[in-house]
Amino acid sequence: MRTEDLIRRLSDGPPRRGANLERRLGAAFVAAGAGAALVAGLLYGLRPDLLASAAGGAGIVKFACGAALGLAGWRLACRLSRPGLSAFCPVAAALFAFAAAAALAGLGLEGFARAPAFGLGLALDCALPILALSAPALALGLAALRSGAPTRPALAGAATGLAAGAAGALAFAPTCPAGDPLFVLVSYGSALAAMTALGALAAPRALRW
Repeated sequence: MRTEDLIRRLSDGPPRRGANLERRLGAAFVAAGAGAALVAGLLYGLRPDLLASAAGGAGIVKFACGAALGLAGWRLACRLSRPGLSAFCPVAAALFAFAAAAALAGLGLEGFARAPAFGLGLALDCALPILALSAPALALGLAALRSGAPTRPALAGAATGLAAGAAGALAFAPTCPAGDPLFVLVSYGSALAAMTALGALAAPRALRW
């Protein structure tokens, strides 16, 4: 083999591997999210007013924020799985900004001054099912990350946990009866934060060679 051919093959290798990792990681989240949605639908049943509730403040927080944070986590996990790249991802930053704007818009529809009527028990009624529905996505996501080369496994795991939590939140959202956007923001946000932390803790062990 000529030297020029060897250099060309080596230079072509990383992008193909990166693209393959993006597909595997994305497929893991989509498959786990679809399975979680099926389980949630069977266990809890869909809201009868699903379409109307999705357009309200709580629906914006559930669906728009969940989708944006899931995509941001996926992009960050893919980036952190490639050695030499910084942790800053413009696409993820834009998605985080969109999620913040969507949360403010959802809260604004119901008014900022009104206090939500919920307690810890009610918040756990949403957070705990999301955590359970997110667990398969986290496991599949970490398994997919093993095909990459993350030099900062805790950060890559945190991004994977965020995407997994968003997949579980989106799966639970069509069945969730909560209609207060601030309640949704607190309970769903707590579940996503917990999954992000769990991913950061689990990744160093799961990605160990």
